[in-house]
Amino acid sequence: METTLYAYQITPGSDNLLWFADSQDACETAAREQRAELRKYDPDVPLGPISVYRYTLRGLSTAELVEVLNDQAALLHTIAMDRRLVAEITD
Repeated sequence: METTLYAYQITPGSDNLLWFADSQDACETAAREQRAELRKYDPDVPLGPISVYRYTLRGLSTAELVEVLNDQAALLHTIAMDRRLVAEITD
């Protein structure tokens, strides 16, 4: 079973923290709101674009689930089949 989700970078230019949504529109709206919040707190700091990705995810096997639950594997890296850049949010 495959699932498609969308994610944006919480910190522009960094994929360390991603926020997920079930549609590209919802993800882009949340990314614009995040960008506005970042601008509000420090309008003089230059911000790079916020990348928005489409992820194709698969289900876990029992063995993979055990590895994830035991912190032996990262969930996203285990289930991600494909990741595509679909938008960049700028001012």
